[in-house]
Amino acid sequence: MAVGDAEFQRKCLGKMEHASSEGRTIVFVSHNMASVLNLCERCILLDQGRVMSDGITRDVIDFYLSHLSESSSEEVPGVYDLSNRTNQFLPDRLILRKLKLSDSRGTPKNTFMMGQELNLIIEVDGASEYRDSLIGVSIIASDGQRLASIHTGMTRSKIEQPRQRRELAILHIPRLILLPGKYWIDLAVTRGWLAMDRAERVAQFTVSEADVYGTGTQIHSFFGLFYLDANWEIRSAD
Repeated sequence: MAVGDAEFQRKCLGKMEHASSEGRTIVFVSHNMASVLNLCERCILLDQGRVMSDGITRDVIDFYLSHLSESSSEEVPGVYDLSNRTNQFLPDRLILRKLKLSDSRGTPKNTFMMGQELNLIIEVDGASEYRDSLIGVSIIASDGQRLASIHTGMTRSKIEQPRQRRELAILHIPRLILLPGKYWIDLAVTRGWLAMDRAERVAQFTVSEADVYGTGTQIHSFFGLFYLDANWEIRSAD
């Protein structure tokens, strides 16, 4: 599978799907999450010959991605302490305090599958003292290109009242449309165009492949920066 071209892979996947539909059992060994998710109802994760997880495919893949996060350099995977730095805009205070990346279950991690939910939980201190303050997030590609930015003024943000000094600003991304690769996160607190606190490249997360179209097609970074949540239709021109 790894060395074959797209047509060869398509034929292999078709053969395996046909065989499994006839009641045969197929053992498919791969690191390609899209193919595993598309083909397998049950999944077994092995680590140096030991069974680490055995069960429903998506649950095992989530466990595998969390296990990858545990090998990262941060003390708690997906949790970033922002307090050990200097605020160049307000030297006497830090507004951005902590960042946590989590999935739909609230599990902190720094590796996510394409199409998976991503939540950014930002702990801020003192943003409530400024009525017009905005909290923003930017996603940066590994080559430094800014891919997307969003701040609390762009959407109908839910703001709990009365405001507290310590707050959690939570950005929900229900479906991660980025292609496989590594991405950086920038954070900022502003008043209009006036910066009050900024933390650049504070976190890096990885997006791994997934069968987002349900066809077993392997989607690589070759195809661009993000995938389209779309469908084709071919009909007669008549």
